[in-house]
Amino acid sequence: MTSTYCVEGFGDQTPTMTSTYCVEGFGDKTPTMTSTYCVEGFGDQTPTMTSTYCVEGFGDQTPTMTSTYCVEGFGDKTPTMTSTYCVEGFGDKTPTMTSTYCVEGFGDQTPTMTSTYCVEGFGDQTPTMTSTYCVGGFGDQTPTMN
Repeated sequence: MTSTYCVEGFGDQTPTMTSTYCVEGFGDKTPTMTSTYCVEGFGDQTPTMTSTYCVEGFGDQTPTMTSTYCVEGFGDKTPTMTSTYCVEGFGDKTPTMTSTYCVEGFGDQTPTMTSTYCVEGFGDQTPTMTSTYCVGGFGDQTPTMN
């Protein structure tokens, strides 16, 4: 609840239980444990510590205090080399070391461990197993739980 994370269009934010922060397309909000706030494309939601909430294009997800986190277009997932995860606008995919998958606005790409691929708004990037990665509108970010 005190981690820093990127909210699209506003950079890294450190929300607290009473902080104001921006949710894309709806301006500043002051969420509380029972407050409603807007998630893109789904209107007002009432999150609680265990509530479900909407991730763009994929409906409700259920994060917990120790959950993995939401990256735009991928939902609340910890992808592994064999995991399935969502790519915005194309549903669940099972990437492998040589699979093709869609990244928003750039069509099918074939990433490998060292390949370049497109991240929204930043063109080709070369992620590695430990690299930072792009969050919409802010370039490479390294989010952590704190």
